[in-house]
Amino acid sequence: MRIALTLLALPLLAACVPPVEPRQDPLQLAGTALPQDGCTVPTLAGGESGVGFEGIPAAQAALLGRWVNGMWDDTRACHALTVEHISPDGSVVATFATGASSVSPPTARRVTGTVDETGRLELTLPDGSQAIYALAGTTLRGAHIANGVMRPVALNRG
Repeated sequence: MRIALTLLALPLLAACVPPVEPRQDPLQLAGTALPQDGCTVPTLAGGESGVGFEGIPAAQAALLGRWVNGMWDDTRACHALTVEHISPDGSVVATFATGASSVSPPTARRVTGTVDETGRLELTLPDGSQAIYALAGTTLRGAHIANGVMRPVALNRG
């Protein structure tokens, strides 16, 4: 009897497990996003454009510096990113800044993350959310991922 109940319960338990979503590509997520001229955001002292070490791959070095004119599509808040430093091991220090919106004041936060050899940059923000970026030509495309919601953005070198 116990075996029969266990066998009946297995399909129900399997149905309760949420499906695993494949890792989203920021180039695909932000494929239709466009940089918005004139966006302004706060900056942090000492957050000047990138300083990297010799020997980092070209795909990583291309991310160094300031990226501007991003706009989150849902809040219409401006966004800028400054990749300040990339270490040979792929660790990154960056400034993640967002302008004022109807739901939050302007913020600028120094954050850390990693960049792989292909140039995929992943940052962890203080609230536990994640930002992912990758270059598409001269545009930095990315997505902010929080509570299962992905918000696309596109930025220009600034």
